[in-house]
Amino acid sequence: MTTYYTVDSGNYYSPGMIASPITPSIQPIELQTMVTSLFPRGVSKHGDDYFLSSNALAGHIDYSIDWGLEFYRRAMRPDTPSRYECIFACESLEGAIAFRLKYRNQNAPIYEVEADDNLVHRGDMALLNNGNTCLVYTYQIEHYWAGTTFASEPLWEILIPLPATIGDQVA
Repeated sequence: MTTYYTVDSGNYYSPGMIASPITPSIQPIELQTMVTSLFPRGVSKHGDDYFLSSNALAGHIDYSIDWGLEFYRRAMRPDTPSRYECIFACESLEGAIAFRLKYRNQNAPIYEVEADDNLVHRGDMALLNNGNTCLVYTYQIEHYWAGTTFASEPLWEILIPLPATIGDQVA
């Protein structure tokens, strides 16, 4: 088991809490059937926010990036964990603090979370921009799912599949 660090920008976690998948109830039933087929174990809070939410509009860049990542993963890297079923973390406390400073509320708590290294995925978040051609973007997301990078300043994120136990608050 390795200790990672997650920035809790939504104030969802508390020490000792088990972050478990969400099993949504969706109408109409045809959409519920599709979601159950795609995510039989349920989704993470991220999956709920970025895939199932009525705010997750396909035309919005953040949601479309995640949607594209998910369906590329399913086609090309099915053995890697889905971002929609995971907690996101950093490899070090310093990395989590730097991530929080750049992308999140400066007061968001940071928690430890332990995970089995054989179950997590390490991807370079710096590659997750689609300001290039579709061909180049496909190259970028292949590197993300392969766990490799060509970025001069990678920003590694760890995908931890649920359920996961939240550890101590460390910042």
